[in-house]
Amino acid sequence: RGDQVDRGKIRDLLEELDIAGKMDAYPQQLSGGQKQRVALARALILNPSLLLLDEPFAALDTLTRERLQDLVAEAWQRRQFGMVIVTHNIQEAVRLGQKILVMGGTPGHVCGCLENPHGCGPSYRGSAEFYEVSRLVREQLERTA
Repeated sequence: RGDQVDRGKIRDLLEELDIAGKMDAYPQQLSGGQKQRVALARALILNPSLLLLDEPFAALDTLTRERLQDLVAEAWQRRQFGMVIVTHNIQEAVRLGQKILVMGGTPGHVCGCLENPHGCGPSYRGSAEFYEVSRLVREQLERTA
């Protein structure tokens, strides 16, 4: 059918997300991180112009979460799609967001906006700027509480 993607393109994407060896696995044979990568692959295979992520890595351990954040950042660098990420994790917001909206209140409203031009950049997580932006986001959140 014309709307199906060829297996070669699927394999390439799974290699990009480091799960090519799981192409024929059943869902119950996958770890939580692998399931998240499959979900990401399902979204990316369609070449979206905008990717919407709602708490995408909340249920994962820290190292898996950071690896998947890096994979999303690398995919964004290559594909240049727009992203909207909803997260309660400050480091995740700083790692992946180039503009960070801090929300609070009931009903929810925007309390602040921080520019973060190096979000999604390579090697950003360990930089002094990453920690400074994380501090600024935390301060903004504390002011809204």
